[in-house]
Amino acid sequence: MFSFALSGCCHPPLGAPPFPPPERQAEVALAKSGLPYTIVRPGGLEAAGDDYGDTHNVVFGAANEFGGGTVSRMQIADVVAEALTNPDVAANKVVEVIAKDDAPARPIKELFAQVPEYRV
Repeated sequence: MFSFALSGCCHPPLGAPPFPPPERQAEVALAKSGLPYTIVRPGGLEAAGDDYGDTHNVVFGAANEFGGGTVSRMQIADVVAEALTNPDVAANKVVEVIAKDDAPARPIKELFAQVPEYRV
């Protein structure tokens, strides 16, 4: 069995309550469950069209590494497909995903490999 979750990216907004929002509480519960999992936190999806990946390459960060960013839905679909196809490199990780115009193109499997396992 492999668990997969898609969650909101990046840091809570200024003035947010000091306790984790419900999705973060769910992430912690999943991480403590003992089941293999991957949690993907995409950056903002609204501004990036499907062609965004033509000029912007995907960048991964560990949990709470990015303060914001943008990524296309197509790029997130590629990340999810890779996580489900190769759970050995994606297991037990929380990854924040954005895209940058100055980032080098790298295989998604390689990006997953650079992110450490999530510890709670």
